[in-house]
Amino acid sequence: MDRTPRIFNIAEIPWDELPGHHGGALSKLLVHPSSTGAREIDYRISCYAPKAHVARHSHARQEQVYHVLEARG
Repeated sequence: MDRTPRIFNIAEIPWDELPGHHGGALSKLLVHPSSTGAREIDYRISCYAPKAHVARHSHARQEQVYHVLEARG
């Protein structure tokens, strides 16, 4: 994969309902091995529709940081 630095318009990145995500649990993979070739960083923006959910799962080695912009639970 070409590892030349690039700038993307976030509007051009598609929303994906990834495996294990259901009912409108969507993410844009902004920095990810599949989109940029990144090896150490996975950065995404997510949007969850009411009643959307992610199946219970675990990660072998991953830290997650959440920036919650708006929510109601």
